Amino acid sequence: MTRYLLRRLLESLPLLVGITFASFVLLKLTPGGPMAAYMENADVSRADVARIRAQLGLDDPAPLQYLRWIGNVARGDWGSSFVTHESVAARIWERLPATLTLMTVVFVLMLLIAVPLGVLCAARQGSWLDYAVSALAFVGQAMPPFWFGLLAILLFSLQLGWLPTSGSATIGMGFNPVDRLKHMAMPVGVLAAVFAGGYTRYVRASMLEVIHQDYIRTARAKGLHEQGVIVRHAFKNAAQPLVTLLAIDLPELFTGAVVIETIFAWPGMGRLFLESIVRLDYPVLMAILTISAVLIILSNLVADVVYGFLDPRIRYR
Repeated sequence: MTRYLLRRLLESLPLLVGITFASFVLLKLTPGGPMAAYMENADVSRADVARIRAQLGLDDPAPLQYLRWIGNVARGDWGSSFVTHESVAARIWERLPATLTLMTVVFVLMLLIAVPLGVLCAARQGSWLDYAVSALAFVGQAMPPFWFGLLAILLFSLQLGWLPTSGSATIGMGFNPVDRLKHMAMPVGVLAAVFAGGYTRYVRASMLEVIHQDYIRTARAKGLHEQGVIVRHAFKNAAQPLVTLLAIDLPELFTGAVVIETIFAWPGMGRLFLESIVRLDYPVLMAILTISAVLIILSNLVADVVYGFLDPRIRYR
């Protein structure tokens, strides 16, 4: 297992370099650039624009800029924002706790909803519960998050007045758990409902594929309790597709849900990513894209390791 992990990590290095290089080139090809705001300002002379470009290193050839950037990153220096001139690492650490808090609660709540409902629907296929949950899952998965979020604001904030419309805390108020929970309720509820719809369907489909296998019938024929057959035998094998989906979705813990964080003005990584795109803040964008790529690679590696625990037939060399 150790040799396998080391080999996978070494194989990931060229992939990571390729991803960062492609991201760097695409950002450079984007129209406008970070100097657009200066060039459109009549009070900024051409000499000032040229001086700022030289200070930011934008006059150098793109390959040289990339090599300089990756060399700095290797030393732990992510550079400074072109817009705010703050340290990129400081900007990310400032926004990261809000996104991690939001997305961790969303994923835990989503799994607590989706896994039991998916298992129950598969165990009671064709029942009223199966039809009702499947219909709600379709609705949750098909509902656009931005529309669902706006409806939640309209109902719970504007009509009922139960919850605040935006933000992560009331301005000027110290740490108040009740206030934080109220601000978190709508973004968590919207994201959990959207995610739970898709995951419930995946768990149900995976369980239906497993519970009709011969070994499940054998376990039942031996007189094992139905709950033990479903939980210990069926779900363990049906969980592999779920692990794959989690490996794909877990990197969103870092980037956050851009749409939801924008609608609810949640001060997380999603809003930072969107703000950086609008302003073409290259250092911040490259940092977010790079860390996202690393998380995707690591989450897929963890998923492969979990497969070995779920299915003893899988061997890694």
